[in-house]
Amino acid sequence: MLGRGSHINQTNKISGSTSRVFSRVLSGHKGYTITEVMIFLAVTTGIFVMVASTFSQRQRSTEFNTAAREIESQVQDIANDITTGFYGSTESFGCNTTGPLSDRVPNITPAPPGGGQQGTNQDCILVGRAIHFVGASAGESYNVYSVAGARRTSVSSDERDVENYNEANPRAITISGMVETKQVPRGLTIRGMRIGGGGGTSINGVGFFTTFGAAASANPTALSVNLIPLTGSTSANMESAINSVSDTTPMNPARGVVVCMDDSGTNQRALLRIGTQNSRLTTEVVMESGTCAAAGF
Repeated sequence: MLGRGSHINQTNKISGSTSRVFSRVLSGHKGYTITEVMIFLAVTTGIFVMVASTFSQRQRSTEFNTAAREIESQVQDIANDITTGFYGSTESFGCNTTGPLSDRVPNITPAPPGGGQQGTNQDCILVGRAIHFVGASAGESYNVYSVAGARRTSVSSDERDVENYNEANPRAITISGMVETKQVPRGLTIRGMRIGGGGGTSINGVGFFTTFGAAASANPTALSVNLIPLTGSTSANMESAINSVSDTTPMNPARGVVVCMDDSGTNQRALLRIGTQNSRLTTEVVMESGTCAAAGF
């Protein structure tokens, strides 16, 4: 049996042997023992694997961060459609209203080629855009809806533009080609969405709805877009939730809504917070360690 001193001496011998191997290789010395070659190969292979693994982890972490920022940018663009009144679909559709003037309901139908003009319609207006983040896509994609509303109403026989959701009767535009499906960037999986963050009320989507010109004129500091949490796991349920938006629908939660995305390969999660602050819509991405499940999503 070797004593403690013998063990230390053996370790020093191996360490010294490794050092001599590197010195001889670097100096171009010819002739090595099999043991020296094996030590050299083992050490260099270990260093290569360690460096390659570190580089791969850093690259994947960078890709994850970039992908999360990409979704944030997409959300900002969708919300801006309502702020600017821009409708970016290349598809044509018809929208007329049915029912008495005091309670007009949008009726959306496909239009023949060349039969509709993008962004305009005599009877309807664009009142919102909605994103269905959490559904049956296993976190790999999400759907974006445009929402139409009646343009005109009648109050006490006085015809005028609509001024609220009850008068507009919002309807999701669901005809073929009108629902956008966006793929989640590689490396991300959408795990959940909650009001306020982890542990909050679970939801499936969010709507960005106009506040109407009359309301904004009455209060210059008012939001130009209302943030509306939406619940509905299936497409049909989400469309029903959109069509049910009214003046009494809860909106603009104090802590906003949070979408959680993660990548189990890097043990990272990205929290996309969408909220309102200082009379404007805000978005923020926070990168954290751990999974969405560990954060209450």
